[in-house]
Amino acid sequence: MSSLRRAVVDTALITPSGALSPGPLSASAIAAGAALGILGGVLVAVGHLLVELPYYILLILVMGAVESRLERIRRLLDLVAGGFMLFFSILLVEAGVELYNGLPLHGSGIVSSPLTAVITGAVLTGANAYFLAWWFTVGKPIIDQARRVGWGGASVVYLVHYSYDLGWLALLAGLGGLAGVAGRIILAPLMFILAAVLGYYGIKMISRVFLGKV
Repeated sequence: MSSLRRAVVDTALITPSGALSPGPLSASAIAAGAALGILGGVLVAVGHLLVELPYYILLILVMGAVESRLERIRRLLDLVAGGFMLFFSILLVEAGVELYNGLPLHGSGIVSSPLTAVITGAVLTGANAYFLAWWFTVGKPIIDQARRVGWGGASVVYLVHYSYDLGWLALLAGLGGLAGVAGRIILAPLMFILAAVLGYYGIKMISRVFLGKV
C-alpha cells in the first residue's frame, strides 16, 4: 500500500471519532438546519474550516520540530489519546440517549442567518478545547501521515477529513427540523455504534501502554 493510500485509509478510519462526535458544533448545525436547511450545516462547516485548516497546517509544521521530544513521552501520549477516545465514547453514548429520547443536543442556540452560521462554526471550533486536544492526541496519526506524504498529499488527507465534517454537519442540518424522529431512528443508533468502535480503540491503545503492542 502506498504512503498516500495508507494516509487516506487511516484518515478515513480515525476522522469519525472527531467529526461525528456530539457537541456544540453538531448542535449548532441542527439549529441552523431548522432555519436554513442543509445550507445551514454547510455554512457551519465553512466556519469550522476557517479555524481548522490553519490549525492543521500549524500542527504539520510544529509536529516535526518537536517530534524527538514527543518520542520521549510516547507512552504518555498514547495513554492520553486512549483516555480521550474513551471520553468521546461516553459523550457519544450520552448524545445517543438524548437523541433516542427525542431531546436536542446541548448548546443548539439560534442560528438564523448565513453569517451567524459561519461565525458560529468558527467560534465553536476555536473555543472548543476538545477539538484542539483531539488533533494533538487522537488525530495525531493523521498529522504524522500528512507529514510523510508532502504538502500535496497532506492536502488530499485534509480533503478526506473535511469531507466528514461537511457531510455530517450538512446531514444534521437536513435533519434539523426532524430531530426527534430522525434522532431516534437514525442518529441515536449511529452514535451507539461509533461509541462502541471508539471505546474499543481507546481500550486497545491504553492496553498497549501497559501490556505492550497489541
